[in-house]
Amino acid sequence: MAGLLALQLALAAFALLARGAAAVPVLVREWRRRRQSARLERRAREIERGDRAAAEWTPAEAVAALVLIVAARGRGEQAGAAVARLAETLRRHANSAPLVGASDRLPGIAAALDGRRVAANRGTEDALALLVLVGRRLGVRLPAETVTGLLYEVDDLARENGPRTRLQDWMLEVFADAAGLHLVPQEEDQEQGQAQRRAETSGTTAYSESGDIDIDTADFDCLHAIPHIGPERAQAIIGRRPLEGIEQLTALGGISPKRLQRFGISA
Repeated sequence: MAGLLALQLALAAFALLARGAAAVPVLVREWRRRRQSARLERRAREIERGDRAAAEWTPAEAVAALVLIVAARGRGEQAGAAVARLAETLRRHANSAPLVGASDRLPGIAAALDGRRVAANRGTEDALALLVLVGRRLGVRLPAETVTGLLYEVDDLARENGPRTRLQDWMLEVFADAAGLHLVPQEEDQEQGQAQRRAETSGTTAYSESGDIDIDTADFDCLHAIPHIGPERAQAIIGRRPLEGIEQLTALGGISPKRLQRFGISA
């Protein structure tokens, strides 16, 4: 009997150790993330004290900095070299007022960023600290829904030349945390699969003949399940039916044509 009890205690102790060992990598990652966040916060405060121009960026200038840092610096480009490309992309695809307003600020902010890159000689850390500054500024000055939509549109810009780089992933995460969004990253195939599974069980004919999600027939639950649509936009879409074109969807704000195409949405 004593031997059985000893065995049970040993197994219980082993199970506790195993669970603890499994938790160690998570704890280590969280510790590193907090340490890194604290370092970036210190650097952001240094920038505020030492760079009056950056500390006083308007929301439009802050958005321009966000675009240039993520879409250009996140791929190793000089900000100035990417201005013409990004300005044209914004003219063609920008869907939210903050991005449209930032287009004219790109040249001036690019010059400032490239000048900082040479003077600061800190490279990635300086860019990430600027994103902390930008995220805090926009998180206070703009509604949370506007900042969320802006994040998704900048994500689209980051993918213009292919999948996001690891640095771009890091940059978007830093910006989201600083802006108070605390988004949980999801893989796109999981997001699309969730929307399609909800559509298949919604009780309506949610797909067009081409296999895309049909916005004119999908019900509220199906629309709500589409990544980045949410309940308010889902209700707004239903209220605008019948839709004559994708432009009526993008007019809602925070929904870019490229993102709709990626998730198989047609009107």
